[in-house]
Formats: sequence, C-alpha cells, structure tokens
Amino acid sequence: MSNIESYEIEMPPECSICLEDLGRHNLWKCKQCNNKFHKKCIIKWKKANPHYPEYFECPVCKLQYKNYCYNNCILRLIYRLMPIIIVFLLLVFIGDIIMVSCLVYNTYVKRH
Repeated sequence: MSNIESYEIEMPPECSICLEDLGRHNLWKCKQCNNKFHKKCIIKWKKANPHYPEYFECPVCKLQYKNYCYNNCILRLIYRLMPIIIVFLLLVFIGDIIMVSCLVYNTYVKRH
C-alpha cells in the first residue's frame, strides 16, 4: 500500500449558495471556513438572515459577522441630517426667543 500515491483532485470552485462557478471577481470569503461566495449571493443570504441587519452568519460554518455597514449607514444618515437638525433647533430656539420677547413686551412695556 505504500507504493500507491494519492492525488487530490481540485474541483473548480463554486459558490456554496447558488452552486455556480465563482469566477474571479466580486467574491466574499469566510474567515473561518474559507468558503467563497458571490457577493450578490451573500447579500441575498444576509437579507434572508433573521438577525439581519445587525449581523449575519456564514451559510456553511455559521460564524457570525457584524454588519458594520448597518451601523455606518445609520451614522452617515445622522451626519447628513445634522445640518437640518441644527437649523431646525435654531429656528425653534429663535422662535422661542421671539415669543418670550413678545410676551415680555406685551406684559411689561404696554402696561407702563
């Protein structure tokens, strides 16, 4: 038996989700099991995951990945809305100042 050589036949890589050939571009690779997936397939997989958008699991080994894009998207939205929020708060503040000024004027100035 020691004279028999063993050969590993390398099968063409395929996406573990859609089972089609991977090609060379737009791939995502799991850090733990090293399985590769098409990015479009892993995006569909992530969205179908019950824990999405906070995190998703590798389809093969179930390693959990935090969805940093989700957190970054919320922060980006807040940063984009910040000028609008600031202007709104300033308008409310200025409106309050005008209202208090009118109240003070009507209460004290008109009486004296």
